[in-house]
Amino acid sequence: MNLLDAIGTLFWVTAGFASEANPLMDFVIKESPFAFVILKLALVSLSVLLLWSLRSYKLTKLITIPIFIIYLCISIIHISALIKLSPYILSGFGG
Repeated sequence: MNLLDAIGTLFWVTAGFASEANPLMDFVIKESPFAFVILKLALVSLSVLLLWSLRSYKLTKLITIPIFIIYLCISIIHISALIKLSPYILSGFGG
């Protein structure tokens, strides 16, 4: 889901359909899309490792499910928007 989010965000932002809400990541995506994807994958992977290492704590279990649901919703949004815009995208953005 992280890779789907990174690629989806990269596409929507560079195509002008969306903007990156995180100011740090907004700066990175404008400077280097490749660095954006690598940094996003690294930060989320490190966060997952941290949550995994703290998995025995009740708080970790409580926050993991909402985080997963948020990421799932973001993934669904990326996929549904891509499906809705696919004729427009395939036609070369209407040009």
